[in-house]
Amino acid sequence: QTYRVTGRPHPDGAVAFLFEDITSEISLTRKFRADLSLGAEVLDSLEDAVVVFAANGDLLISNRRYGQLWGPATPPTLDDHLAIWTEACGNGPGLAALREALNAVLPETPLRGAMAGPTGGLLSWGLRGLSGGRLLLSFAAPVPTLPVDHDARSASQPAEPTPLQRALTG
Repeated sequence: QTYRVTGRPHPDGAVAFLFEDITSEISLTRKFRADLSLGAEVLDSLEDAVVVFAANGDLLISNRRYGQLWGPATPPTLDDHLAIWTEACGNGPGLAALREALNAVLPETPLRGAMAGPTGGLLSWGLRGLSGGRLLLSFAAPVPTLPVDHDARSASQPAEPTPLQRALTG
């Protein structure tokens, strides 16, 4: 139980106390803070760099990976972020496509593209409209693939099929 106690002086030296049960308010506040903390923790655990902008271009939220990719400084507006992206990656066709997508009316399905990354590699981006005109933008490096040596595989004996492969082929 949580109570708020308020004391007020009265004439002749008396004091009036007001006892208020604020247990439900405190519980609601704790739950709200825990939900906010969980949301931030989930966002930071994503492998993609994620940032959300308000309809007016103000930065609303970004995750830890975004800071690692573009630098720890978090400028307040989308225009400032565009300047950082341009400085880090150059003004290539992929960034131009992203800039064009940011200025367009977004469809229901997310827009996707690729651009040069700040370290010189390829960086894919995804843009999705959220309620209230907000924009969710994510950046991800492509998943590396392991090279397959076709010559070595065809020269060797075929591998013994696994039980699952045998079951699927009948």
